[in-house]
Amino acid sequence: IESMNNSIATRGAQAMLTGMFNPPTPGMALLEYMGDSSIDQTAAKLGVEADELTAIIDGDFPISADLAIRLGRLFGTSADLWIGLQAQYDRAGK
Repeated sequence: IESMNNSIATRGAQAMLTGMFNPPTPGMALLEYMGDSSIDQTAAKLGVEADELTAIIDGDFPISADLAIRLGRLFGTSADLWIGLQAQYDRAGK
């Protein structure tokens, strides 16, 4: 998990250095945390529909506070990680 957080942070830092900062979508981070699990498997573990999870991955639907809590429990992270990723993405106007 630590290496995934570092990977996301490293990409962001590299993009900032080039002057073209586009924060990762929360869905990109979610895909990294999912690893080899399918969307259907992950959605079932989270108690959401696969279509909703797909929309989040595609950046078409935001991560809610409730889902952030579920993601934190599933992946052993804090809900704040997911809320922060969503807020960063939202502030960038994406």
